[in-house]
Amino acid sequence: MTQMELAVLSSLVDHGKKITINEKYLHGNHKDSQSIREEMTDESISWKAKNDVDDYHSDEQKRWTACGPPLLDKQLWFGKPGKEAGRERNPRPNDMRPNVWHVGKSPKKDSPIFPKPLTFKELVSPLSDLILLLDDDERKEVFSLIAGIKRPHSELFHRCVDGRVYFCPEIQTQVRIWELQAKTENEGPFSMIDYLLLLEGIARNEDVKYMHTPPYHRNKNSGRGNNVGTMMRAIKVRLDILDEAKAQDRVITKPVEALWNLFADQMNIENITKTELKEMTGNNDLWT
Repeated sequence: MTQMELAVLSSLVDHGKKITINEKYLHGNHKDSQSIREEMTDESISWKAKNDVDDYHSDEQKRWTACGPPLLDKQLWFGKPGKEAGRERNPRPNDMRPNVWHVGKSPKKDSPIFPKPLTFKELVSPLSDLILLLDDDERKEVFSLIAGIKRPHSELFHRCVDGRVYFCPEIQTQVRIWELQAKTENEGPFSMIDYLLLLEGIARNEDVKYMHTPPYHRNKNSGRGNNVGTMMRAIKVRLDILDEAKAQDRVITKPVEALWNLFADQMNIENITKTELKEMTGNNDLWT
């Protein structure tokens, strides 16, 4: 849905309702969540990849598929084959490259929102800077969205339509994302919806790489669960650092920034705990 359409619908929604998530969606291997992930993975594997590729890092040498409807004037796309499909050791033939384009633009003719793949630190640091601009309750709304990406569910932010599954929150939620994005729109080169779509894209690709790959498929946390959970933990650490500096009315010191860079560069899979997840999301009932 475009921002113009959301502006029209904004007058019809209840602005007192915030984005929240019930505790039951935060943990456990719910059948609905697992089923959705498997459907998304099967659909992604069915997408065709470009043949006769000699540079697996090149976006021009990929076949791109749009995923889901546009959200706030942005469209999520996946390009195949991804770079891991071409590696010599343990190639992952179904690997994809997620990216985001402005609505009406296409990979064949136009530049993407993210001109190059982001490193873990390049994603976490600026997203944390955006979230820093929000108050505590608004942060919980953003973390509830990310938690819904970590563990997708048809009662949350993903839709199952005619065998296709994609990230598409209901109108009430989209309007709220639009409102939160307006509070952070002057911070950094990318918007809130850019990051949310990229997180969903990365998460979907993580499931493609790991869910059906022995021995990882035996652990339902493999794939998007571990990936998004690790990102949430890193964002929490970054926000703690930024909040501490803000409370003392100063910028982050060079030694502290150096420690953060070392932490972010060397961080391995370290999934967020249930206690941390409940704290970050506020653990309220859905839309109460």
